[in-house]
Amino acid sequence: MVVGSFRHSKCRVYLHEDLPHHIYLLLDILGLQFRWVLTRVCLGRTIVSVDKRIVDDQKEHAWMALYANDSDVLETLLYRRLQTLWHDCTDALAIFSKHSACTKLCGQKVWEALITVFLLNHKRMQTVLFAREFSNLMAWDGHSKADVDRHFSNVSNTLEMLTFLGSNIDITDVFKAVILATMATP
Repeated sequence: MVVGSFRHSKCRVYLHEDLPHHIYLLLDILGLQFRWVLTRVCLGRTIVSVDKRIVDDQKEHAWMALYANDSDVLETLLYRRLQTLWHDCTDALAIFSKHSACTKLCGQKVWEALITVFLLNHKRMQTVLFAREFSNLMAWDGHSKADVDRHFSNVSNTLEMLTFLGSNIDITDVFKAVILATMATP
């Protein structure tokens, strides 16, 4: 059992508004083979489409058929990876204190607790996240075609990452974020 794609430093969580980017990158890192580790229970199932859940369920059943006796190893890997990625977010320390690595399904319990406490539809978090993303997109600093390609690649990543926020965002929320972003831009 190899879960080598679990390495990536860019999805650390420092603040609540880092969570959507964190989820996007974790799902990308885990890829099709191991995405089911995050999408197999309650709230985790809501972060992907129905079609992706079906694929994830099939991948989970296939993996469990071969490695059911080693599922605790996968749980511990997930737990330790989440602990590393959330280390700098002191608000999450209580969750890791409550669920230790010695607990059955430790990775799932921590993942579920994290996305329960750090809600994706929290209005302040969404506004700050939008403002940060708008500010990054407005901070154009390039001259070459490669710079343009890189900038618009960031736009695509931002749009993909924002899909986790749901549909409770209205024009007022976007307007607040744009105002906040322009205040932050030098």
